[in-house]
Amino acid sequence: MFELAVSCIDTENLPENNTVFLSKTELFKFFEVASNSKHTQFKEAIEIMQKQAYFKIKY
Repeated sequence: MFELAVSCIDTENLPENNTVFLSKTELFKFFEVASNSKHTQFKEAIEIMQKQAYFKIKY
């Protein structure tokens, strides 16, 4: 997910507070979430990732 966030940074116009925003579409595509159960699959993927990560994701 770090790679996804870095790829969304506009290097010509860096965010002042170092916050990168990702759309749901980008996240669903990154996690290869199927259309029939997007919310459940995405939530499970985020929970697993947060257990392994040193950062928090705000909903």
